[in-house]
Amino acid sequence: MVCAKKPENPFIFEVKVIPRANKEKIEFNCGIIRVWVKEPPEKDKANRKVLALLTNRFGECEIVSGGKCRKKRIRFKKPVSPGL
Repeated sequence: MVCAKKPENPFIFEVKVIPRANKEKIEFNCGIIRVWVKEPPEKDKANRKVLALLTNRFGECEIVSGGKCRKKRIRFKKPVSPGL
């Protein structure tokens, strides 16, 4: 799928989290990053794993909003390129 949509801010992205997944992976599609994690969405386990995976791949990041939701906004310290 080809998508011409570019993120408004190269530092902040919408992230959709899929907890309790069979395997962990990161996918970028039309300005949205999808992250599958094995951890359950309780006691901040899934959030910590999401941040660990994204930090490992792109560098330091933090949750800006959506800490209790599957849809989050994540701020990266360096610009992230859509060509993951």
